[in-house]
Amino acid sequence: MESKDLVTCYRLVRENSIIANTNSISRQESPGAMKQGTLQLVSPTGEVLGTYNFRNGGGGRGYIPQGNYIVGPEEPLTDKDRRAMTVGRSGWKFRILNSSGGRLIPDPRVEHIRTSGNPQGGPRDGILIHPDGGGPGTNGCIGIVGDEKTQEDFRNKLNALIKQNGGKYSLNFDTGKSVQATAALPQPSSQPDSAAQEPTTPGQGATPQGIQTTKGLRLDTPRVQPAPTQTSNKINTYKQFVQTRKQLSGRGY
Repeated sequence: MESKDLVTCYRLVRENSIIANTNSISRQESPGAMKQGTLQLVSPTGEVLGTYNFRNGGGGRGYIPQGNYIVGPEEPLTDKDRRAMTVGRSGWKFRILNSSGGRLIPDPRVEHIRTSGNPQGGPRDGILIHPDGGGPGTNGCIGIVGDEKTQEDFRNKLNALIKQNGGKYSLNFDTGKSVQATAALPQPSSQPDSAAQEPTTPGQGATPQGIQTTKGLRLDTPRVQPAPTQTSNKINTYKQFVQTRKQLSGRGY
């Protein structure tokens, strides 16, 4: 895949997703592990509509795996939900589904752990985005951190995005940086090529330096390195010439 294709891929991910990236992880892979980071709501045109802090995990089943998910429309809170999913007078929840649209999210790290929400253990189920109310952290949901005004701002903007997108929206959880890094890889890879070609510029005597590497000549490391490359190229060119001649003449060498 070419650099321009990777950049286009990254752009498409950003323009059609909620982007959540982790800043810190406490207690790493223990059941009480919790991720904290920032989440961006991105419009279909790539405009960042808002950036919010979140917590994920800390309640006994760690945090959800990184990956691409689907966020469904807002759902009404039950009485049981209200304490953990309300900040001030702002209480709401949006369901997080797997990439196929199902509720179950496989996570072998915690499938042996039983909780009130998963009395038999097994895959994650009932994963939501909601205000980080009550004590800090969640059982795997993404809890938005902030006051009542922040919660309502997030809620209204996410509702608008979901409505614009036909009832669902994509969530890119903790993979935005990976995509960005992949898209940037072709750029550094071109530097060694330009460095190898540098001695061929006029006035630098690339060919004499490439040949005169014997006694009495002290060369800096950057100038010594291109010599084997040039010699190797000559050898490869000669081999190709011999192979071509061999094929044309039908004789062995």
